[in-house]
Amino acid sequence: EEGRAWASVTINAGTTHRLKGIIQMIIDGNFSYNADDSRSSVTIIYDEGRNFNTINNFVLPRIRQAIALANLRLANYLQAQITTSSSN
Repeated sequence: EEGRAWASVTINAGTTHRLKGIIQMIIDGNFSYNADDSRSSVTIIYDEGRNFNTINNFVLPRIRQAIALANLRLANYLQAQITTSSSN
């Protein structure tokens, strides 16, 4: 409404379980994880008031920026977890 846009970024069910499994495989030295796993971890839903340019220029860049920041924080957390587990 009135030029505003809304978006929702949701972490899907099972994501934490899959991440813990991947971390454990790395810790165990098992690198057989299938990177082509078709299950998505994130769902993005947005509405931009029917203006395609709004999506590309205003909505999606901010969503990508938020996901990149979350991804960086997760990577730092996972690295710390793996380092801590490996040193025990």
